[in-house]
Amino acid sequence: MKQPRPNPQTPRILFFTSVFGRSTVGGTTFVSYLLGASRRGDANIRFASADIQGTDDPLLLPVRTPALLNALPLPWLSQSVLFRRLAARPDVGVSTDLIWHNNLITAAAFALFPVRVPVVGMINDYSNLQTSSPLASRREFGAYRSAVRWFWRGIERFVARRVDTVVVNSEYLKRRVIEEYGVPPERVELLYKGVDLDRFSPDSTRTLAESPSPPTRILFLKSDFVRGGLWDLFEALQGLPEEVTLTVAGPAESFHSRIMTRARDAGLADRVFWRGNTPHREVDRLLGEHDMLCVPSRSEALGVVFLEALAAGIPAVGTSAGGISEVLDGGRAGWLAPPQDPAGLLETLKEATTNHQERASRVSHGLGHVRRFSTVVMIDRLLALAGKTMRPIK
Repeated sequence: MKQPRPNPQTPRILFFTSVFGRSTVGGTTFVSYLLGASRRGDANIRFASADIQGTDDPLLLPVRTPALLNALPLPWLSQSVLFRRLAARPDVGVSTDLIWHNNLITAAAFALFPVRVPVVGMINDYSNLQTSSPLASRREFGAYRSAVRWFWRGIERFVARRVDTVVVNSEYLKRRVIEEYGVPPERVELLYKGVDLDRFSPDSTRTLAESPSPPTRILFLKSDFVRGGLWDLFEALQGLPEEVTLTVAGPAESFHSRIMTRARDAGLADRVFWRGNTPHREVDRLLGEHDMLCVPSRSEALGVVFLEALAAGIPAVGTSAGGISEVLDGGRAGWLAPPQDPAGLLETLKEATTNHQERASRVSHGLGHVRRFSTVVMIDRLLALAGKTMRPIK
């Protein structure tokens, strides 16, 4: 397969990812944007993953996983060993200026056994960061998941201190990595996840100050519905008029019974509708079918779904948790309720659903604000960080 020839000054990046081609995984969308840039010749990135099967595409490098490693626990650490072995191959290393990991933990083997080129690792959420001990998040994650996350926190902290650059996706996460992992500030860089603005065709009528015809259709879109604050939203919804409905999209089908039972117990059986697991390719259409997005997250590193809502031109209600405020421009591009506060969320939703003039103003502001998160800006920033990280090879 013939590829466009990139600028010879563009860094030759070998990009390791634990996810590739799975449309329901957020990290895959980021990778797909980078792959598109490489196919256009805007970047010089090759991708290596265990998800890649046999192919003659020069941009894609399959990582073959032995059956024994597949049977072992801790798959990311197993992948790290295989990634390190691939990077050591002469035919791969000679054409690589920089190694980039989509998940910092897969860089563990590189931290233990350094390679001749710089290594970048990404931290995309702070689930591990916030687990300072096995008991710290037991109530939120449960005993087992809390212990697992505490283990990953230790690995993540170890690797973060040893790679050349740690890349995070929000100013909030950057502060947390510096403070809690002890990484020097000059080695922590910000790269906002981008959204392809060309995917969306905002309906200009949404920016008008008129009220949408009842019922007001609210969309909750988050696979991790507990962290996304779905229970808080159910409680707040009880205080809203019956003309407001809620669609739950994102969670796996295995959670259908649990979620709908909770809705019935809250007296919302006739107002909550199940959509379930939603492939990313259907997100645009789903946003277009609703009048408002509401994901009252209890924790969130950034919140790409809010970027998509802004790009689609629909009002967005989130919380002040994590990096959501950066996406919603401190509340100027949407509404920010207090996290884990159903009463506060109720008041926020009352304003968002009834103050039509304010809704129009924030949607309009959001359409302009979201441009700083475009995929074009994201890719330019990634290449700039790659160039900044590279060092002369001795």
